Amino acid sequence: MTDVTPSSGETPRSLRDSLIAQHGFAIGEAMYEIQLAARRKAADHVRDLQTQLSGINAQIDAHMRESERALIPFTKQMEKSYEAWMRDCQARDGQMLRDQSSLTELRNEAAALIREINQPDAHFLNRVKNWGQPAGYVEDVTPPPMPTVNGPR
Repeated sequence: MTDVTPSSGETPRSLRDSLIAQHGFAIGEAMYEIQLAARRKAADHVRDLQTQLSGINAQIDAHMRESERALIPFTKQMEKSYEAWMRDCQARDGQMLRDQSSLTELRNEAAALIREINQPDAHFLNRVKNWGQPAGYVEDVTPPPMPTVNGPR
């Protein structure tokens, strides 16, 4: 190794130059080699960690792909079940409509019977004035008093 001691007034350009300028050639060079070895060791450690991380990421990717493949039969079964459910819902709705429409005729018959029940008998038609109202009912023709803004006076 050559002596690269900077002359006075020059700014050191590298770590090596800086260490040699601060501690002298022998000690500066030794410190530089120690720093260089520490940085190499740190770089090797980072490379090892990156390799491990790549392996773990590959395992994660493989697991995710396998999980997605494992879900395919469940997804297909779910879609079949959903289609069956939709068919059953449509069948149920159709049955409800048929049931309701079959009741329409019976409801019309019931309404006709109720109208007939509410009609007075021909024998009483001429004698009853207020058919459908209770006996003794007198219609009150007097309207109730209108409320005022300030209350009753």
